[in-house]
Amino acid sequence: MNASILALIPAVFSILIYLFGSLRIEGSIRTRFRLPLTLEVKVLYLLGVFLPVVLLPFSQGGVVGGYSRILGVEVGLDSITQLFLIAELIVFSMSSFYALTYTTEWRKLSLLLLMHSGLIGAFISKDFFNFYVFMELSAISSFALVASSREKDSYKAAYNYLFLSMTASYLLVLSLGMIYFSTGTLNVKLAQGREVPKVAVLIASLALSLKSGIFPLHVWLPDAHSKADTYLSAILSGIAVKAPVYGLVLLSYLADLSFLRPLAIMSMIFGVVMTMLQVNAKRLLAYSTISKMGYILLAVSYNNPYAAAIYSFAHAIFKSGLFLSVGALVDARNRKELDYLGCRNCYIILIAVAILSLSIAGFGITVGGVAKEVLSKAIGERVLIYGVSLGTAFSFAKLNYYVWKGYGHKPSIKRSIPSLVLGLIALGVGIMWNGALSYKDILIPLGFVFFLLVKDHLPKRDYLIRVEPNYGVALLVLLISLFSIIT
Repeated sequence: MNASILALIPAVFSILIYLFGSLRIEGSIRTRFRLPLTLEVKVLYLLGVFLPVVLLPFSQGGVVGGYSRILGVEVGLDSITQLFLIAELIVFSMSSFYALTYTTEWRKLSLLLLMHSGLIGAFISKDFFNFYVFMELSAISSFALVASSREKDSYKAAYNYLFLSMTASYLLVLSLGMIYFSTGTLNVKLAQGREVPKVAVLIASLALSLKSGIFPLHVWLPDAHSKADTYLSAILSGIAVKAPVYGLVLLSYLADLSFLRPLAIMSMIFGVVMTMLQVNAKRLLAYSTISKMGYILLAVSYNNPYAAAIYSFAHAIFKSGLFLSVGALVDARNRKELDYLGCRNCYIILIAVAILSLSIAGFGITVGGVAKEVLSKAIGERVLIYGVSLGTAFSFAKLNYYVWKGYGHKPSIKRSIPSLVLGLIALGVGIMWNGALSYKDILIPLGFVFFLLVKDHLPKRDYLIRVEPNYGVALLVLLISLFSIIT
């Protein structure tokens, strides 16, 4: 079975949900059959989410429709693709369980399945045009879902996200046109070895960096990820930002992307410093994503797609799990400040947060520890990687300190289980991948001690750097101009 079916299935069920929802609003089916709308929609939604999981072992790559590679659309399931795709299926499955405890609104569930379809399609693509179409399908769905959040100013966050992402999309289309006119194809394998305009590579890579939330093009990310509903925050931060990363991986097969290394390093450092200064728990996790995307971009800049894919997989698991666990507390308390998230009476959340925090800090036997070790061995930069990891340990020592500090209204078991499952996956995959304890793990207790020493001197409210979207566009243009001169 061609892997393109995996992307088609969620789109079909998304349309079915929309049709059922629309018809029931009209009243025709409801009056005639008297079936509960929520049950029908839930069944369709779950089928759209889990059928690709069931069919993945029976799927294979190839050109859709049996055409030649020059004429057809090629999809693939190589080792790099599989890491991204499996991460997407895991994150979307766990987030969907949470989503169904949060909403049964058919419009949102239909949009989620379109996002699911777009992400799957992007990750299996082996030509740039197909990748672009599916990535944009995912992005358009996410704009609407962020705007539909109950959070204050979610419309503004969605607008900033839309404005900057669409600007990047226009530039990406321009660069893909330049690649096509230069090479005669947008198929990655056919374009390899052919001369690609440097300016096209530059524009495409910076546009994709903006969509990935890389500093200083990150200005849309903290609000979009922190103001979205919990299940959507987990998807956005866990896997949606990996779609443009996969595009960078495809681009790295055609050209050297080492000029992105300074952005990767700055993103790692800026993200972790801002994470350390946050009081809003969801914003803390959002800034942490900026730092971790720097790790992944660093691997891409060293032309090591395997290390980028491994760290993307690890980040998808532990970050989505952290958003679901912290988000369960936020939804139960209707407060995001760390002071209000104590949950010593909720053991499931405590265990999940502890395991996932160890993983994001790079503890040896977890998936995060294995990914960090693969990254450091593949590209070097050990001082940078472990230095930033110390800051990460500090930040998540702070998170664990506050969740252990007090008591409060407990989230439901249904909302607690998905994060625990992701925590167990983070631990189990780390062990399966031969993760081991090492002397480097001392960074984690050092981070905790460092936090205890300075906790009374940390800001009592969020330290924010707000940038309007038009300035984000100006930054993008400035970087394109600057790198054009340098490279």
